[in-house]
Amino acid sequence: MKKLVLLALLLALVLGACADPGAPKAYSDTTPTQRDETAVSSGLIYLFAEGTATERFHEKELEFWDEFYAGGMRDLFLETSYCKAAYLNEWMQADSDDVLLRLFDDGIEAEETGSLLAFYRAIKEQYPETVFHGTDVGHEFSSLGERYLSELREAGLENSESYALAKENNEQGVAFYDILNYDVLIGLAYQENVMAQNFIREFEHSGSNGVMGIYSLLHADSESLCLSGNAPSMAQQIASQYGGAVHSLRLTDELTVKGKPYAASYCGEYSASHLNLGFDTMEIWQSDAAYADLCDCPRTEVVFPSSGFRLPPKEKTVLIVDFTSAEGTRRWYFLSDGIAENGQAVMVQILPD
Repeated sequence: MKKLVLLALLLALVLGACADPGAPKAYSDTTPTQRDETAVSSGLIYLFAEGTATERFHEKELEFWDEFYAGGMRDLFLETSYCKAAYLNEWMQADSDDVLLRLFDDGIEAEETGSLLAFYRAIKEQYPETVFHGTDVGHEFSSLGERYLSELREAGLENSESYALAKENNEQGVAFYDILNYDVLIGLAYQENVMAQNFIREFEHSGSNGVMGIYSLLHADSESLCLSGNAPSMAQQIASQYGGAVHSLRLTDELTVKGKPYAASYCGEYSASHLNLGFDTMEIWQSDAAYADLCDCPRTEVVFPSSGFRLPPKEKTVLIVDFTSAEGTRRWYFLSDGIAENGQAVMVQILPD
């Protein structure tokens, strides 16, 4: 019987949040190859789609931000809450790291701390006029979110726009988790729609010379649905509003399969324990270019939905996955032929060798 991961896996993913590929060799076609001040000043939106927040992604994000900042950009959009972005902006003006370190104490995972601290400190040191914008739902509504509102009340700013937006963002967080309690798919669609609305609001109000956003592949893939498969991704919704002004930037490697090189988007490294395959971690690449050559390869009985890999549903693509355990690393290949009725892409293991 085929190994199918059902809705319980999707819920766990939502609530949980051997060949060496070498250095990145290329980027997507929308990546600027030289500074284009005309493009930056025209209000374009560049979405950097990352996997897990690792040092490798942070280095590339800083390279992009250096490019755009020099061209006049100042607005950096993040997959975080309105309140957390507000605290980051407060920290940018402070003489110490107290505000920043308190944000980390409020829940950022320990293994991410070093790389993220270095990333934020580089922003403050090298790009001091950066303004952060948080467009996710208020996940920390009962802690950081309530603390921010309390501080505004103490400062007599209860009638300010900042207070209204922070309160709305906290309410979005409450609604998101309430919906998840009775329907995961509806909850994920709600989050995706809210993120798009928040992004558009912040973009419209920024008076910006263009913006860069840093989001996970789940939200920044402009060609796919959201993780649940029942709503357009945030990037897709933004693109429907602004058309060709929206560009996705993805870290891309060149991987060889059956002696032929293919461009492959790097999707990051994740835990693999939920797949019950005996592996601890998985490092993932996605290659649309390899589909035509590999779609007729022999298939096994191992099948998962795309949510098992923390990727948005997508048709006609190949996943190249390096699974690692104490015994070493093994490279597996998965192929997606299409989107199932529940909105999930079915990933079938193939044997190209």
